[in-house]
Amino acid sequence: MKKLLLYSWILCFLAVNLQLLAQTNNKSLKNRRPTTRTDIDGASQADRPNKRACLEQSSSSTLRFQNQVYTLTYLKHISPRIEQNGHYYSDVIIELERISPTIDYKGFDLSDLFRENIEITARLQRMNEQGEVAHTKTFSGLLSENEVVWRYDYPDFNSSKNCPLKLQEVSFSLKNSSNLQKRIQLVDEYDRQMEKLTTYSNELQSLSEPDLQRMSQQVDEINNLSYKIKALERYDFSPLNLPPNSSEDFAYQLSILQTQYNDLQASLPTIYYDAGIQKLRYPAEAKKYFEATLRLNPQHIGARNEMANIHFAANEIGAFLQDIEELEKLRYDGNDRLVNKAFNWFLDAASHQSNHPTEYEAALAIYEDAKVLCKYGYVRDCYAQLEDRKMHTVEKVSMKKTQLYETMLYDAMQAANYNRFGDAQNLLKQAALYQQNNDSWVPLTVSTHQTLSHVYCTMINDATQQIQKGALTEARQSLDQVNVLESDWSYWSWTRNNATCSGQLEQAYSNLYQSYLKKSTQLSYSSNFNAARQSLAEAQDLCRKQQLNCGNDLEIARFKIQEEEYKQTIEKGQQQFRNRQYSEAVRYFETAESICSQDDRITCANSLAGGLYDSYFALAQQKASNKDYEKATEYFRKLQQNIDRYQPSNYATLQRQIMEAMQGVGEAYISDKMIAVEQAIRKNELWEANNIRDEIDDLVTTYHLQSNRTIGDKMEQINGQIQSQHCINTKRDISDRYLKAKELADNQQFTIANATVGTALQLINENPDCQITTTKLITLQNQILPAVEYQEMLEHVNVLVKNYKYKEAIEEYLKISEHAEKHQLAANLKIQHPSLYTFLQQSDIGWLQVAGVQHFHQQEDWVKTRSLLRILATNHSSKSAKKYFTTLGTELARADRINKTFDTKESGAEHYQLNEFKVYKKFRKAYWKVW
Repeated sequence: MKKLLLYSWILCFLAVNLQLLAQTNNKSLKNRRPTTRTDIDGASQADRPNKRACLEQSSSSTLRFQNQVYTLTYLKHISPRIEQNGHYYSDVIIELERISPTIDYKGFDLSDLFRENIEITARLQRMNEQGEVAHTKTFSGLLSENEVVWRYDYPDFNSSKNCPLKLQEVSFSLKNSSNLQKRIQLVDEYDRQMEKLTTYSNELQSLSEPDLQRMSQQVDEINNLSYKIKALERYDFSPLNLPPNSSEDFAYQLSILQTQYNDLQASLPTIYYDAGIQKLRYPAEAKKYFEATLRLNPQHIGARNEMANIHFAANEIGAFLQDIEELEKLRYDGNDRLVNKAFNWFLDAASHQSNHPTEYEAALAIYEDAKVLCKYGYVRDCYAQLEDRKMHTVEKVSMKKTQLYETMLYDAMQAANYNRFGDAQNLLKQAALYQQNNDSWVPLTVSTHQTLSHVYCTMINDATQQIQKGALTEARQSLDQVNVLESDWSYWSWTRNNATCSGQLEQAYSNLYQSYLKKSTQLSYSSNFNAARQSLAEAQDLCRKQQLNCGNDLEIARFKIQEEEYKQTIEKGQQQFRNRQYSEAVRYFETAESICSQDDRITCANSLAGGLYDSYFALAQQKASNKDYEKATEYFRKLQQNIDRYQPSNYATLQRQIMEAMQGVGEAYISDKMIAVEQAIRKNELWEANNIRDEIDDLVTTYHLQSNRTIGDKMEQINGQIQSQHCINTKRDISDRYLKAKELADNQQFTIANATVGTALQLINENPDCQITTTKLITLQNQILPAVEYQEMLEHVNVLVKNYKYKEAIEEYLKISEHAEKHQLAANLKIQHPSLYTFLQQSDIGWLQVAGVQHFHQQEDWVKTRSLLRILATNHSSKSAKKYFTTLGTELARADRINKTFDTKESGAEHYQLNEFKVYKKFRKAYWKVW
């Protein structure tokens, strides 16, 4: 009853609110202007009150343009349905009434252009009889004459409703029109140019009273304004429709700016010129004022004349001549004075330059430069005066250049006389180049070729003297320099045939070659064989480069060096052997052997083979006495190679001597190794003992001692000692493993204990010679195996639980209990196996306990069933616990019905005595459903 009253009150409240809303809408519609829209037959809405418009509503929206937000007021109108030839449609109209505020962009009204580029999008919905949306259509279009009209066609119309259409989501956007963008850019450009006009006008105003201290900057600003004003004249903003009476009109402002510029440009030159005249005592300052005057008025004669005076006073003749040229164009009547002043300056400068110690020739160029003044006609006999003075200067220049050329040649000859040949050649080249560049000035009274021949012959004589002194390297360098001289002077057509000593060069090279051969022989006698060969290499290089006819002298000299070196090396080896320096003796004999093998013309003497044999034998015995058996063996092998190579007449005796010596070394070597084996056995390092024993076997073969009875007996004794120690170690290891396995079994680590016993049994099988018994190990293994199986079965239970196989886990656990009882694990190995009930109580896995409840219920063990249910209810109160009890309620109810344990569902559910737990309601509900 209370609910019914509440619903009635809510319906009344809604009805009142809807009535108030309808009155408000009617008032707003009455305030709107009457529409003139017509139906399809031409009748107005006023004539058809039964055909009211679907929608007639005023609304507003916003649109952003140029960082300004504008409000758009518009009318939404949907006409009543109109029938035409059996088809129905409605006109959908959106009319833009006004935009506020007015779109005034920088003083220009863009409202009309703005309206033309507004795009409207709207979504229309048609409703069915149930008030659900039956169809949706989206319209879009540009404004045309402040409105946009769309037609909506009904596919079929059978509706008792008068207005099934709704207009939603009307949005306005501004289309990116090129016409609108151009108009905006034009307005922006107009605004920028008007700002420039104002700026330039202010700049001219600041220049109207000139500040003479900054006239250079002022002139730059005036000239720049000229270009800026011309740039402004090209703009045309007529499309903006400027007001004709506006004082800010662009053309008007530009004409004022041009007038201000013309007035300022006309007045400033005179002001600058007068200021410069006042500063004539300070030419640098006055020059700035006159420059400013000429920049504004290049035809100002007074300023140009003063600039000419300043340039002449500063010795700036180029600028002075330019001033004269400009004054001549301006028809200055005092220009003759300036021209004569410049002419006299040129005459004085040329006369001064002709007396310069090195740059006297530049005077001729000055006379040429002065001819530019003759064109004005103010200097009498201008060209004649200049030519006369130039001829005297030419004679003077020719005499000085000839003296300088002859000095260079004389200095070159003196340098050669003092053996400074590099300086002499440089001076000759300078003289030749100087004469070539000044051939019109310098006559060939002294020939460069004659001086060069003197230098050439002097260099050859000097090289010949160096050869006689034994300075062969210096002589070679000098001769090579002489040889290159001809190619250096080929440009001036000079060859050695021009010299009086042309044949002496070949003779000097021949003398140098013989000196190299003689030097190599002397060096070889003094045991400096590398230097001797280097001297021969120099001689050979000389033959190759200078194309001398060397013949077989080089080969004969090279053989003599080899032969002498071999002889001296043998003697040194014998001396070292007598001094008991056997290593050094071997080195010398091996070097002699290498020399002998390289040249077939040298006969290897018997002293070489004997020296090598004696040295190797002595060195091998020395190494053996120092117990360096491997090195001693190496030398004995070299002894064998030596007699194999030279095949001496007593070859068999020597070979037997080498074999006996090697066997003696081998016996000593093996004896030391046997001592090392015994030491390793005493330290119980059997791995090291076995390695040394293997080395002894290899040594017996290496030194051919297989038939040595003493070594054989000793090896049998060593093998017995190794085997005995090995059995002792193995028994100790097996005993340790047995004790370790028992300790592991006592700590319930049966799997590891079983593996330890297995390893011990494997060691016994691998060492049958040690005769170790297995009784204790096998007994221990038989005791452990049931416990190992027990632990594996427990692990299998854990795997079943992890894989959510709870029922199988319980069944497997029952098998474990039987296994533990069968093998009496508790009595034999102190394994305390908990019962299934205890295992389930200790578990924290709810579903495992659920499986336990089902198990004990099937066994009709109600006490354990209820106990496990209480544990579940206590430990699992989450959503998952509710699932447990839903499952349990279902399963237990089915079991009770099958076994007919209880007559009713109430007595069965209450029997489990779970009322004190909140989760019991899930159990009871599931139990009831089954019953």
